Amino acid sequence: MKKILIAAPIRQDPEVLKQYLDSIYRQEVSTFTVDRYFILHNCFDDLKEYFPQDCTLLEYNDDTLCVKAELTHNWYRNNFKAIVKMKNEIVAYALKEKYDYIFWVDSDLVLHPKTLNHLFDFLETAKQKVISEVFWTEWNKGYPETLGTNAWDYDAYGGDQQRFKEPGVYQVGGTGACILVNTSVYGYNINYSPLLNVSFTEWEDRAFCVRLAVNNIKIFMDTHYPATHLYR
Repeated sequence: MKKILIAAPIRQDPEVLKQYLDSIYRQEVSTFTVDRYFILHNCFDDLKEYFPQDCTLLEYNDDTLCVKAELTHNWYRNNFKAIVKMKNEIVAYALKEKYDYIFWVDSDLVLHPKTLNHLFDFLETAKQKVISEVFWTEWNKGYPETLGTNAWDYDAYGGDQQRFKEPGVYQVGGTGACILVNTSVYGYNINYSPLLNVSFTEWEDRAFCVRLAVNNIKIFMDTHYPATHLYR
């Protein structure tokens, strides 16, 4: 039976975290087993009580700040470095413990209960390695023209996103935040560290997807069970 590790770095408001964990634990499980592994970033003492006992929790502390402005979130270079380090550590753990998949789910997402099963079935049936579930975000609150998804065709956010409004599975250039990855891809020296000659790869998911493309590993986006992004 295949093993899936649901994982994420965590730094979140308790109200959002509760909804996130509820959706994680409501995921339907069929022909695989699931474990949950979270790294709490500068919030271990504040948030540990909200996690069920069967979660593996690690503590990661540094001097980075998480700043939420009135309309959007502010990210700084040290934030990116911390996320990269935590994600690469999660990959090392998953490989050491011989997990078949990592299901990366950002801590401000609420998933449909069928999401994981659906993504797993696609990868197993189609013999592919990487697929995400769509969600839509108004990146600047109150400005609908900034509405976008967690996928792109090229560069940072290039391409036509309107097709993602129709249920289906689409090949994309990059994606992240809610993504099921077969751990075999990490054997190609694929990780989340930035590429020094590609500026937008400070964002760890973009660095990951560029490395996938270089190794001719296809990336897919599913739109049957859109997640809700609790972007505050």
